Amino acid sequence: MKFGKKLRYECVSEWKNKYIAYGKLKKYLRFLFQSQFRSREERELMHLKLNGTLNPNDGDPQEQLPEQHLQSDSVGDYDEKTPLMDRVDINNNNNNNSHGSFQSINGSNGSSSNDNNNNNNFTPIQREKMFMAKIDEELKKINDFFSTTEKDLILHYNKLTEHCSIILKDNNPSPKVLKTLQRGFLELYKGLTMVENYVTLNFTGFFKIFKKYDRLAGTCLKEDQKERIESQLFYQSKVWRNMKEDIELLYCKIFKIDKIELAKKKLSPVGESTTVTYHMLKLGFAIGISFAILIFIIILFTSPTVGQPDWSRFVSTIPIFRGVALPILAAWFWGFNVYIWDRARVNYILIFGLDPRTSVCHRRIWKTASFLTAIWLTTFLLFCGTIMGNFRIGNIPAQVYPLALVVFFLIVVFFPFRFFHRKSRMLLFVTLGNVLMTPFGSTKFRALYLGDVLTSMVKTIFDWEYTACYFITGDWERNDGQRCNKVNSIALPIISGLPLLWRFMQCIIRYRETGNKIHIGNASKYAVGFSVVLFSALNGNYQNYEAWTPARILWCICFILATIYMYCWDVVVDWGFMWLGTPRPLLRHSLMYKKHLWSYYYILFSNLILRFAWTLTITPIEINIGINNELFVTIFATIELFRRFSWSIFRVENEHICNSIQFHAFDFSDAPWNSEIPKVPQPNTILPISNTHFKEPHNSISTFQDDEFSIWKKSSKQYYSISIIEKIKNKFNKKK
Repeated sequence: MKFGKKLRYECVSEWKNKYIAYGKLKKYLRFLFQSQFRSREERELMHLKLNGTLNPNDGDPQEQLPEQHLQSDSVGDYDEKTPLMDRVDINNNNNNNSHGSFQSINGSNGSSSNDNNNNNNFTPIQREKMFMAKIDEELKKINDFFSTTEKDLILHYNKLTEHCSIILKDNNPSPKVLKTLQRGFLELYKGLTMVENYVTLNFTGFFKIFKKYDRLAGTCLKEDQKERIESQLFYQSKVWRNMKEDIELLYCKIFKIDKIELAKKKLSPVGESTTVTYHMLKLGFAIGISFAILIFIIILFTSPTVGQPDWSRFVSTIPIFRGVALPILAAWFWGFNVYIWDRARVNYILIFGLDPRTSVCHRRIWKTASFLTAIWLTTFLLFCGTIMGNFRIGNIPAQVYPLALVVFFLIVVFFPFRFFHRKSRMLLFVTLGNVLMTPFGSTKFRALYLGDVLTSMVKTIFDWEYTACYFITGDWERNDGQRCNKVNSIALPIISGLPLLWRFMQCIIRYRETGNKIHIGNASKYAVGFSVVLFSALNGNYQNYEAWTPARILWCICFILATIYMYCWDVVVDWGFMWLGTPRPLLRHSLMYKKHLWSYYYILFSNLILRFAWTLTITPIEINIGINNELFVTIFATIELFRRFSWSIFRVENEHICNSIQFHAFDFSDAPWNSEIPKVPQPNTILPISNTHFKEPHNSISTFQDDEFSIWKKSSKQYYSISIIEKIKNKFNKKK
């Protein structure tokens, strides 16, 4: 694999702009060695374009090179703001070298046109000086960011060792304290692993680019600069290496592990599964079975030789099958989302606060979803064949199959053993509990996201309420759902409004926590949606009323206003679109799916249309359009689920870009010392960070005081943990 591709796939995506600009440097080498210029003006124009200073408002700011250049003795005496081309002029004038200055090589002495064409290109000394100036810029950028990140990790390391000191004095620490401390260990170790990756890739990048320069120029600059690169702060520092070793030793001591290798295995994130082929084999097998069963079902409903179904029995069980089918469909959509985020290097694991050691890849999600799909289709086929009288298994009545499907699905979801991704299911239940407990639950991003998903699965919640009523009241024995339909006329408005109420309260809590007025606007969005549910519930089924009563007109106004309000909020705030500048009008500065630019304009158009489908799904009325109402509800509930997970792709992308702007790559919110760390000031704006010109403070990772790190200037060991670490090291040395 070429290094440029390796850098693109292995870098920490939130720090993408702080790595060596390897691609830009390669273009700069082509500019220096392979470009032919007809005039000096053309050459300077090309340089300005490559240097990112031609027009600061043009292009992606995350793709431009830094605007200020580093003053370096190797380039000459000039002001920090002096353009790079003029720096070489100054050096050439000061040194009076044999190649002449830029003024002399531009034909000012009346030379021939052929000489002008040759002199419009660069001399070897000019190339080297300009190239080294760009290297100096990259070194300064990398060293500055490395220093800031290392100081932030030192601060968290100090807090970790302080808490470890307290726990080691306690002979019987509580499991809850140990669990929260373990989260801090894992996150800090992950941060140090990211720093190690950052150092390795940048160090390799400099030698790769020096190698390319030597090949073009025929020099040995790589060997000359080797000692200089190795003496840079980001490569020479041993602080992060010592911290990583100390964390491994502390982890062994706190959690009573005898081998360092085992501690490293528990601390290190788990890579890609080695059983990819096995998962894909089972996925293909389940999909093949599902397609075969689906063909049987189509034949069953379209063939003229089959019997006539009992439609009353069939319609009464549609909500039961739909209540199981929509969560399975949601699992398929979630797998596609994970696949897209992985391909685009969107750090959804950080955004949702997942553990990379237990997170489930898209292949395993699809494998589970395909298995559940095959079971659902098999049950549906047996049910349809029984009610049509074409075939049956023994004397099993048709209504047993929906009951068996529900029981099987509940067993899969609530199975307490290590099957069907137990840890992921537990996290889902905890997050769902936080949503249901609002305003007393957590308001992390994953809880807010799940609350949004629940607003799109109102019909699923209603279907499970209907299922419980259908089997508890005994309607399933009579194959009649009339009794439950009467109960649902009261329950449906309440169920439709609950997810909106949960999200409304979450927004109010977020406003109290952050003071950001954007959450008030978000709460208003859900309040408007709740008004649609309220007016629909008060007016009941509009087919029983005369056309266009005042109440119906008011409902239509609320319906339209709520849809437009929610659409505008999706576009401007949740996705950060509607940037009016160039390039990419109506979108935003930074995009993660640049290769599929059409998808952004598609989602802008489709979301407006599909938003009306969502408003219909939360409306507890029957709409007569010539097809069965249950079939109509099923179609629109499926469309809304598709819209929600399409919305998720761009919502998480926008959150990732906001994290990238602030270089937020690790999360210590679950660490026991989180409340002790000063918070980074957030921009108080009604617009999302990704759609503003927000610039991070100098200490962008976290705020700190210089005196907190003075101990590191004297020693590589931190003052809290010196005695602890030394004792642990002595213990392991004796064992060896």
